[in-house]
Amino acid sequence: MKRLLLLLMAFFVFAGLPQTSKAASNEELMQQIKILQQRLTELENKVADRKQVKTDQKGEQGEVSGITEATTIKNTVKTGLKDLNLNIGASTGYLYATNSGTDAAGKDVSNDKFLVTNFMVGVDYNPENLPVSFSGAYGGTATPSLFDAPNDADNQPDMDFEYADFTFSPCDYFSLELGLIAPNAGYEDTYTYNNKNITVGALASQQPYNAYGTRATVSVNGLFDVYAGFYENRKDDSEYTIDDGTFSGSPGNSWEAGISGSVMDTDYTLYYYNVNNMRKLLGFVLEKTIGNVYMAFNADYWRWNDKWDKYDNNDQDSLGASFYICPKVSDHVELPLRIEYINQGDSKIYTDSIKADNIFAVTFTPTYHFSESTYFRIEGAYISADDSFANNQGAPKDSRYYIASEFGLKF
Repeated sequence: MKRLLLLLMAFFVFAGLPQTSKAASNEELMQQIKILQQRLTELENKVADRKQVKTDQKGEQGEVSGITEATTIKNTVKTGLKDLNLNIGASTGYLYATNSGTDAAGKDVSNDKFLVTNFMVGVDYNPENLPVSFSGAYGGTATPSLFDAPNDADNQPDMDFEYADFTFSPCDYFSLELGLIAPNAGYEDTYTYNNKNITVGALASQQPYNAYGTRATVSVNGLFDVYAGFYENRKDDSEYTIDDGTFSGSPGNSWEAGISGSVMDTDYTLYYYNVNNMRKLLGFVLEKTIGNVYMAFNADYWRWNDKWDKYDNNDQDSLGASFYICPKVSDHVELPLRIEYINQGDSKIYTDSIKADNIFAVTFTPTYHFSESTYFRIEGAYISADDSFANNQGAPKDSRYYIASEFGLKF
């Protein structure tokens, strides 16, 4: 059809050409026909070129559309990954302690041990435009306290969910946590690669562990935070249950309350924790850095609840404190020192020895940081608590020396 139209156009063009006389030669007629054929070919080529341009434009539009869609998907994935943070902590060490006691059969046990002290894999999810966030970790810790011998610890942590909680924050000044929650009480971290020392301190050995429940926090004009939590079950009650048959009744729920903030470049936390309705903890933590020296102070007052008359009218409370000082002598080297004193009386809060009226401990842990996330440290410690330890014949002893080393990473 298009070719027919072109022939008609050519006819009219030919009709418009000047006519020669009947005597015009055949050669002139043939020349005119060739010119018409050339014009017809040119017109066909132009039509074909326009078709190709339209086809190319459609292809480019489809290509651009595909690229846009792929870019949108990529950006969505990037946004999700930006809100997701992975954190890992791990440490392995060698620990040696004097007066490590005997096993259950009364036989001598080794004074030293190699073990995996910590292993944790955590995930934090904090979407920018949503009022809900999540924090969780899987792993465990096997680090002993100064009251424990190396062989009292497992070779490696019992792997389990250590904490997992959702936080609802409808506004800047209020948040509500729900799940398996870490406590705000105490200075030392449960996962000891976050601490300045390898072993768990005497004071920290009794501080609360993670529990299942809920906690609300209110921020007051950005000056300080007030919080309160309620817990029905604890992740580990071994430090708070009694197995000597002198208790009657059963443990109850736990709850905590406190306030935290900063004044004159000093961070503070004041806390109260009622553990299983069996005993109550009141304490505070202060932290401050002056130049290249970091310092912290933690004090705890424990008291048994009146209805748990465990010790036949013995002392019902104890008071103790830990002082931490950590000079940073270079970009890679720091020298943490921990000094502790506890007046336990015969309350048996920290050790079952009623003779351990006064407890003293000192721990020194020179540390070399290969980077911000990797370190090696060695430790020497001494703890004195009358009749709280035993030699390899089972005879009571009043003190213990600790030597330890540890490699660790956290990022």
